[in-house]
Amino acid sequence: MEHRNLIKFGNSSFVISLPKDWIDRNKLKKGDAIFIEQNGSENLIIIPK
Repeated sequence: MEHRNLIKFGNSSFVISLPKDWIDRNKLKKGDAIFIEQNGSENLIIIPK
């Protein structure tokens, strides 16, 4: 598990950065879409497109 900090973005959003090795392994680049699924009440699953 990796520690990440939340970054406030505007008045109603927060941002987290994704690990570069995960981005590289999934061949993602700037502007690519990812899907975020809420699993239960506390967990998020990040799925590359």
